[in-house]
Amino acid sequence: MITSYRRPAYAKEDPGGIFRKEVPMLDWMNFDFLSTEMSKMWHGQPPGAVLARYAISQNLYLGSDSFFSKNLRDSVLLDLGAGDPEAMIGFARCHGVKTYCGVDSTRDYSGIKQGSDTLLIKDDLLWFLFHVGDSRVNVCMNAIDECVLRTGGIYGQAYEIKLINEIARVTMAGGIAFGLMSPSLHGLAELGFTKLEVAGDVQVSEFGAVYRKPLV
Repeated sequence: MITSYRRPAYAKEDPGGIFRKEVPMLDWMNFDFLSTEMSKMWHGQPPGAVLARYAISQNLYLGSDSFFSKNLRDSVLLDLGAGDPEAMIGFARCHGVKTYCGVDSTRDYSGIKQGSDTLLIKDDLLWFLFHVGDSRVNVCMNAIDECVLRTGGIYGQAYEIKLINEIARVTMAGGIAFGLMSPSLHGLAELGFTKLEVAGDVQVSEFGAVYRKPLV
């Protein structure tokens, strides 16, 4: 039985400057419950996750260096379900990201060297997002598909709804949320985000999604 709220160490230290100082206490038990239930069933991403991250990192997704550089430079990029993060760390550095923050509940990042521009955290995605402040980051999510989110029955459905709402909340005004093989991102259209069919001068892949949050 959950008895008290415990603030994660990363939120206390706040190395990336993205966490809110206070969380809505009426909500924490619901977020904690869903995160705990999903963690029991979430044992890792499907094999396509590696390909998706590689595709993003090699610009096969949009084929446009200028688009990513323009939209990500000097920002914090939050990578949900980061898995093996090396490719996306390189992608982030290539496009001038200030801080790359990779989060995954199934990976132990203790053996990976983290620089001043890199933050790797082992935690549930929803529980992590719960602690991020409003309009702080750009978001990337690769291969978080039905196999991952919808195996939890009613808990999986509730988790998915809250996840996409939290992504919408933490994405910076005018910022982007994007990824490959993560159909939940299309739920951002119902939350006021604009779907980009063309990013830069390149057609967005049918397997991908790019959404922009309004400025206001």
